Amino acid sequence: MAFAMAQTSDGMLWFGSSDGLYSFDGVRFRLVSALWGHSLPATNVSTLLAIPGGLIVGYRFGGLSIFTRTSVTHYIAGRDFPQGSTAAIVARRNGEIYAATSTSIVRLVGQRWELVKQNLSLQEPLDHMGFDQDDTLWAQYGERFYGRPAGAQEFHLIGSSSSGNANSAHGRLYVVAPEGGYLAMSASAPPQRLKLDQPSLYTDSLMPGPDNSLWASRSDGISRLAARPDGTLYSIEHFGPGRGNGGSVANSLVDMEGNFWLATFDGVQRFRKHRLRQFDVDDKFPPLNWLAQPGLGDEIWYGSRDTSLVRLQPDGSQKPTGVTSASAIYRHSADQVWVGAGGALWEFRGTTKRRWDLPAPLRRFPVQAIAASANGDILVSVVRQGLWRFRNGAWTQDAGAKGIVDPTPISMLTDSKGQTWLGFTNNRLGKLSSTGIQILPQGSRLRIGNVLSLHEYDGRLLLGGDLGLTWFDGSQMREIVPADSDHFRGVSGIVADGQGNLWLHGSAGLIRINAHELARFWSEPAKPLGWEVFNYEDGLRGASAKIRPLPSISFGAGGKVYYATVEGVGWIDPDNIRRNPVAPQVVFETLVANGRPYLPVSGLALPQRTNTLDIRFTAPSLSIPERVRLRYKLDTVDADWRDGSQERSAHYTNLAPGHYRFHVIAANEDGLWSKESAVLSFDIAPAVWQTSWFKILCGGMVLLGFWVLHRWRLAAVTRRSELRASIRLDGMVNERIRIARSLHDNLLQGIQALILRCQAAMAGIPAGSASHRLLDGALDYAEQLLDVTGEEIMALRREPRGDQILGQLRHILVTSLPDTENRLHFAMSGEPKAVRSAVASEMIYVLREAVLNSARHADATTIAVSVNFGLRAVEGEVRDNGIGIDAATAEAGRDGHWGIAGMRERIASIGGEINIAASPQGGTVVRIRIPAVVAYGETDTHFEP
Repeated sequence: MAFAMAQTSDGMLWFGSSDGLYSFDGVRFRLVSALWGHSLPATNVSTLLAIPGGLIVGYRFGGLSIFTRTSVTHYIAGRDFPQGSTAAIVARRNGEIYAATSTSIVRLVGQRWELVKQNLSLQEPLDHMGFDQDDTLWAQYGERFYGRPAGAQEFHLIGSSSSGNANSAHGRLYVVAPEGGYLAMSASAPPQRLKLDQPSLYTDSLMPGPDNSLWASRSDGISRLAARPDGTLYSIEHFGPGRGNGGSVANSLVDMEGNFWLATFDGVQRFRKHRLRQFDVDDKFPPLNWLAQPGLGDEIWYGSRDTSLVRLQPDGSQKPTGVTSASAIYRHSADQVWVGAGGALWEFRGTTKRRWDLPAPLRRFPVQAIAASANGDILVSVVRQGLWRFRNGAWTQDAGAKGIVDPTPISMLTDSKGQTWLGFTNNRLGKLSSTGIQILPQGSRLRIGNVLSLHEYDGRLLLGGDLGLTWFDGSQMREIVPADSDHFRGVSGIVADGQGNLWLHGSAGLIRINAHELARFWSEPAKPLGWEVFNYEDGLRGASAKIRPLPSISFGAGGKVYYATVEGVGWIDPDNIRRNPVAPQVVFETLVANGRPYLPVSGLALPQRTNTLDIRFTAPSLSIPERVRLRYKLDTVDADWRDGSQERSAHYTNLAPGHYRFHVIAANEDGLWSKESAVLSFDIAPAVWQTSWFKILCGGMVLLGFWVLHRWRLAAVTRRSELRASIRLDGMVNERIRIARSLHDNLLQGIQALILRCQAAMAGIPAGSASHRLLDGALDYAEQLLDVTGEEIMALRREPRGDQILGQLRHILVTSLPDTENRLHFAMSGEPKAVRSAVASEMIYVLREAVLNSARHADATTIAVSVNFGLRAVEGEVRDNGIGIDAATAEAGRDGHWGIAGMRERIASIGGEINIAASPQGGTVVRIRIPAVVAYGETDTHFEP
């Protein structure tokens, strides 16, 4: 049992009981042991009071607690709060808080409670306390009622009642009179008796309801009261028996959305305004298969298979038609209505009524549908008997249905062009003409199953069936696809209201499609159609009949949409649909990180290595909580909003350290979203290896490793390249030695032998003869050739020293450019070592070519040539102060000239490097570098990365 009830400013409903404190968001009850992270000191709750931003909880064993989202204050009975059970907590209009226990009444001043002066008889427990509209504080103890008027210092006995029942409603204290009925109490005037139609029934609580209404708990249930013109209160709506009877109502509340709540000994009850209104019918023997269609004038005619057809007048009064078991109604005009019922066709014209029996074989079959053809015939579809025509009292079967399988139309419509359309079973639509019934071919793509309803909307033919809604564009069917669903199901009725909105009666309930949404759909039929549903949550009872009576929905002249189900008839006013103006507020309930619970408040700091998170949230909305929609998003994790309507929770894994913001938004049943998202911010602390500096350090170490690896790889490649160059040079040296050996063993020896032969031959020639002189000259030349060739052979087998290289280069340059000797400057550094002859010759060629280019093309006045013999490489440089060189020429040389290209090729062939560029100080610099392993032939050169 709930002894107390309150609603806090976040929309959450709270119930106090002997078991503890419960919260309710419209979907689930939760027993709570703490409010906003603050523990309750006791579980036996006796009373509750909602205050701005908080909740006051009173306990049956004494004391109370004031909870807010940021703090809690506990008042202990006998220490800082009066002894005894906390019986009541009330708030004055100015915000002052009063509390009552079984021993005294106190007022909260600042942070402490002050005793209110009183001369009360406390022999009985407190039954009621509250303020009225005159600011009088009332206290009821047993049969006595005490009042403390505004400005007074003490309570005074105002009156008594043997009934002992009292409640405050809309600023008045109402006491149950001993003989029944209610007395309105006042501290300054005698009690006033309320006028009731049956006072003896009212022996229990009178309670304030929504919209300033009054509700009464009676012995036979709960009644909502309304006043007649003379002021007499009567029961306009009754709920019972057995609901709240026997004085079982402990508390009542009207929530922020206008719902009425009762806390009783049996549980909790909610009363809410329905958007759909149901006609009162006798439910002792509930009839089935209702219908409701426009009748004569502004009337709505309704009835069922087992009841008489009733004419509902615009003023709410009713008239009988005298027709029972009606199964079809067709309004031909404002003063002519046709009804199929009881094996007959009834015509109502003005004030007259006529009956025509169906042909004898048809009378045991109900009428399925009625329509009028373009020529004035009344078309009557009879179950399993096909289509019949009625004119001037005569019946004829429509011959156009011959040859059609299952020829009974389920639904019929004659449109504004005079065309009569017939809806059949199994995706068949027929068109009635003077020559028969033309069934649309399969190519029309009708896929709605049985055609249950037809309607003309703005010149368009709409068809509703078991499997959807479609419209016929004259050649083929176009499916009308709803948003968030595959199709509309079981559409047994279609109608348009006075605003042009389309209404369907389907398996989901009453479906409303806005006129603006329809206008957009006609131009963009490929896009899903927005829609709104009204179902059992809005007061709809029962499902529509999918066989007959059809159609199951209609539009009345009073601007209302009427619907019929298998259980009853009701209506909705499209111009005055009740909307919920209260957007739900999001409440964060729990937060669990790595299995450990935390208080879900913003600014939460979560520990290192937190990677799993569960957040439970809700949005209290109490009118139709089943339609509340929630969406959530975690910044930097979710790219877009995610739906959380069903689970009302979010789960995340593999979260990295950092700052996070978790957002939740909510919408009520009418799609009213909260203006701003609720935000829960939190931080996940990084572990050492997750910090930025650690990542930077690791990144630096990785980069260093890559750099070392790169240097090692580069050195290895360079070393292999140098070794390959060295091998090539070794081959060249071996080739030079082979050539030298060959020249020595063959050419020189051959020339020497030739000289000896010539000398022998010359001995036989007279001295001084011309032949002797000629042969002697040839021998001299041969001996000179022999000397030169010997020197060349020696050069081939000898590796020159570094100073010899520079000397040879100087000799070559001075010989080639005798006028440049004063411009040339030579320098050598390092320890000259023997250089491979192949390398030396290539170096001399390249350096000579560089000097020649400077002298001939750069107009240089100073040309410096230097050679450095290092441990790791031999380096040569030619630097001038000439006109310089552009990058393109330095790279490829001039067109038609091959000097620079040849220089690069020669150095590359021996595994060296060359760089030709303009000097920043002016002129041109040519640098060559030959690794030591190549230049000296050393293979143990030390490598330092």
